[in-house]
Amino acid sequence: MMTIEVQTTVTDFALAAERAVEAGLDAIENRVRFLLEVVDAVWSMTRGGRRPAARSRA
Repeated sequence: MMTIEVQTTVTDFALAAERAVEAGLDAIENRVRFLLEVVDAVWSMTRGGRRPAARSRA
């Protein structure tokens, strides 16, 4: 991805989270679930021996 594509994707996810909250979903629970599923998918595709990790800036 190019830098602008990353920024656009981040914005898209933020807007999707906002819509999910407006629809009554638990934003924190869904964000954590999403993150864990992405990490598991990346790890299963790379099988690099070290599990990827994420860090929150919150």
